[in-house]
Amino acid sequence: MIKSKNLQQEETEKLKKYDLLANELGLIHRCKTRIIPYVLTWDGIKSQIELNIQSVNLKKTLESVSMEDRRGGDLILAENKRNENLHTK
Repeated sequence: MIKSKNLQQEETEKLKKYDLLANELGLIHRCKTRIIPYVLTWDGIKSQIELNIQSVNLKKTLESVSMEDRRGGDLILAENKRNENLHTK
């Protein structure tokens, strides 16, 4: 995992690192090879974590709405308060 400012340098290093392997595989299998560097930055991980949290919250909200429709009552407010308490800890 790297910082965003080192992204280009890391991609270049990966291209160099896998160049020999790509050439060998191309010769063995008589095909063209292409190296696609994949570098994961902290910003990318952070964004993905935030999306996952948002997805979980949306699912819980949907469950709460469904439960309220079935039972009636004020379950959404209780669920929202519970979620707020989880995020403030």
